[in-house]
Amino acid sequence: MPHSPRRLAVAAAGLSLLAATSTTSLAATAAGSAADSPAGVSTGTGSGAGDGLARAFSRLDRDTEWELVDRVPLPYRTYHPQGFALVGNRIFLSTVEVIKQPVVYPEPRNGYDRSPGKGVGHVLVLNRRGHLLRDIELGRGHMYHPGGIDFDGRRVWVPLAQYRPDSKAVVYSIHPRTYRVREVRVRRPRGWCGARRGDRDGARGQLGLA
Repeated sequence: MPHSPRRLAVAAAGLSLLAATSTTSLAATAAGSAADSPAGVSTGTGSGAGDGLARAFSRLDRDTEWELVDRVPLPYRTYHPQGFALVGNRIFLSTVEVIKQPVVYPEPRNGYDRSPGKGVGHVLVLNRRGHLLRDIELGRGHMYHPGGIDFDGRRVWVPLAQYRPDSKAVVYSIHPRTYRVREVRVRRPRGWCGARRGDRDGARGQLGLA
């Protein structure tokens, strides 16, 4: 029986992040047994389930009704979650720890409308049951606010920017097995990364930044 666009979209998302004042939970769902599969995500491209999920997402709008299927408690600090990527049976969750909020200036200073604030960028690695496996700290100077992330089949890509408009940003790649971090400089702030995986013949994919 084919899945409805809503169910397909939820399956593709895999997880929705729910934050409460004292407890953060992960809401998870998957069509069929995808959530329980050891692979968990596809690392290939082309026709098939991935195309169907993409079509389902294209039909979403503000009136779409989402179905909560399950909750996984996260009994540790998750700060302010920004995005996540599924890598096998693990979840890479980007989040920002704001230590000092930026303050708006009465008049712009050096091209900025507010102070940089202070914080730490994190990528939390956890399994599907919510157990924390690794806390990877990221950031350089005033660039500490991560955004949406993605997995291209080889690495997890994470953008970090200053917590103010018209500033600077940096992009990190994380090896999913060794957790080795590499840095890529970019000229403008980026809010999220979207990776297009290589084809089945092994051609390299593309990284989209916005």
